[in-house]
Amino acid sequence: MLGKQVKDETFLLCDYYGEKLLLHLVDSLIEEESQSTRKFLMTLVKQFGHKALPEVIKRVRDERWYVRRNMICILAELGESDAISHLRPFCRDNNPKVSFEAIKCLLKAGDNYGIIGLKRYLGADSYDTVEKGINLASLYKVKEAAPDLIQLLKRTNAVSADFYQKIPLVKALGQIGDPSALDALRELLSARSLLFKSAVDSLKEEIYKTLKYYPYEKIKDLLEAGIKSKNDVIRGVSVKLQR
Repeated sequence: MLGKQVKDETFLLCDYYGEKLLLHLVDSLIEEESQSTRKFLMTLVKQFGHKALPEVIKRVRDERWYVRRNMICILAELGESDAISHLRPFCRDNNPKVSFEAIKCLLKAGDNYGIIGLKRYLGADSYDTVEKGINLASLYKVKEAAPDLIQLLKRTNAVSADFYQKIPLVKALGQIGDPSALDALRELLSARSLLFKSAVDSLKEEIYKTLKYYPYEKIKDLLEAGIKSKNDVIRGVSVKLQR
């Protein structure tokens, strides 16, 4: 509690006492209930760098999911190859919060196991899990995920929600900027629906908003068509992107 108030002095104390304090800091982190205090303790543990590895690795297989998650966060921040390798098994952790954190950390580190875990998320039966995968693919611009995202985009259900659920996919593909997505986007732009016109229009508008991420030569035809559109958003975006 005192350390949060005098942070500079706390860092100096940790530096002075070194590994003598490390064990107690990790124990305190595990038992701490306050989120802000846990965050502060994690910062202190990370400061030890490579010296923290043995203690953190020892705790990363704790039965309590929140302990595993916090240790994974520390390992990821340490950023060393030895630390990253210990994250890989947790991509398949029974607790979704732990597996999500492991996959996110591995993607951030550019590790291939993170891509494998992400693809598993994108192929899940639960839409909540798929949505998390879409967000991760977008956040880290995972080019390897583009084929999976395109397949999801091509799935068709004749309900309004389906068109709205495609919007995050369009955004993610835009962030990745892989031209192989353009054929699927063209198919969606040709879609017509009297029942779900509002949803279809929202989807088409989002497609045009993401065209800026693709090579100009690949989207010239879409921009020319967009300039003639009666939709103000689509026409405005097309005019702005037209050279």
